[in-house]
Amino acid sequence: MVFLGNKIISLSILVFSLFLALALFGCTSVPVCGNNVCEANETDLSCPSDCAIPAEVISKMAWKNAQPWALTDWVKDGNVLNVVIKNNTSELLVLRAFQANSEDYILAMNTEVSPGAVVGLQIPSMTDCVSGEKYNYSKTLIAITYDTSVIQNKVEYGVADIIGYCS
Repeated sequence: MVFLGNKIISLSILVFSLFLALALFGCTSVPVCGNNVCEANETDLSCPSDCAIPAEVISKMAWKNAQPWALTDWVKDGNVLNVVIKNNTSELLVLRAFQANSEDYILAMNTEVSPGAVVGLQIPSMTDCVSGEKYNYSKTLIAITYDTSVIQNKVEYGVADIIGYCS
């Protein structure tokens, strides 16, 4: 009976040790900057030592495949956000508005864009950007309003942040 009791105690200690090790080392929900692992919510902007691929590159990859509008390039220079937008469909679209956030937007453009064609946009910004400074337009605030041949005022929301360094 004593031998069986020692096995149960040893097994209990082993199970407790495993749970403790997982809690301390393996299941952290908060990203740890400086551990050489690019974790959730870390980017090259927030933790450059962990993330080798710049957040801007990841964001541009996501936008290039967006439908119906793709953003193929962007840069913020002073108080202007320059965006190259592409019609990523097989039909003619009418670009009505581009909103980068609640303060930076263009309305009433009414620009017809053929399939596969690109248009350069200059979005005035309420905040000036100093060369080398980081900027970030959250995907939750980005909205592109457009018309198709059958539906007016459709909206495509951001698929990724518009981020980078001011030029």
